[in-house]
Amino acid sequence: MAYYNQEIDEVLGQLKTSSSGLTDEEAAKRLEEYGHNVLSSEKKESLLVKFLKQLVNPMMIVLIVAAVISGILGEVVDMIVILAVVLLNAVMSTIQEGKAEQAIAKLKSMATPYTAVIRNNAVKMVPSDTLVPGDIMQVTAGDVIAADARIIKANSLMAEEAALTGESSPVDKNTEKIDSDKVIVGDRKNMLFTTDKITYGTGLAVVTTTGMQTEIGHIANILKETKVEQTPLQRRMNEISGILTISILIICLVNFGFF
Repeated sequence: MAYYNQEIDEVLGQLKTSSSGLTDEEAAKRLEEYGHNVLSSEKKESLLVKFLKQLVNPMMIVLIVAAVISGILGEVVDMIVILAVVLLNAVMSTIQEGKAEQAIAKLKSMATPYTAVIRNNAVKMVPSDTLVPGDIMQVTAGDVIAADARIIKANSLMAEEAALTGESSPVDKNTEKIDSDKVIVGDRKNMLFTTDKITYGTGLAVVTTTGMQTEIGHIANILKETKVEQTPLQRRMNEISGILTISILIICLVNFGFF
């Protein structure tokens, strides 16, 4: 739901909350409903498993077979060179595969452990992973935002959104409704987003989404689901490598049969 194009009263009504905040009991119910405010990730494979997976493809198998044959024929230098190429390729591919995991881990590391919220009409610090839609956050300079939120009060509020938009310069934030249904994230001046850093001023904001439903959560989800696809050339090379592998094995068997 687009909260940036609604008046503050409408937003509070949609989220069934008020400027007095939620009660502890209601917050506990919503935590049960929405889950913890965390970015999820798939189970990590060990580096060894990732490395070994890089060796199980036709091209690598051809090179390994070639290295073995070179060793048998006494071509030690050729064998070392071929194995070095295989190992270097496997290492580089393993590093490339781990970049998505590193990116998600980087996003997680930006999270602040505690957030000031209004609960039972009083300000209290709560673990950021327990924030729920409807919580009223109290923000001030130096805070790192832990959930997406609609601003309901702003006093000279400015935030840096580099992690989300790539824009390093702080942007002015306000409470004004935006009269449009399609506004890019960087232009939603009445919203705060997970990983935003407050650089100036103070304010209040009502949490609208948490965890994987936030804008940063959507990015994490894309990173998690992105698979490295082979180019047409790589696919063709793998086909040729498969044919070469079978041919080499047949030739080796024939040669050894004669000897």
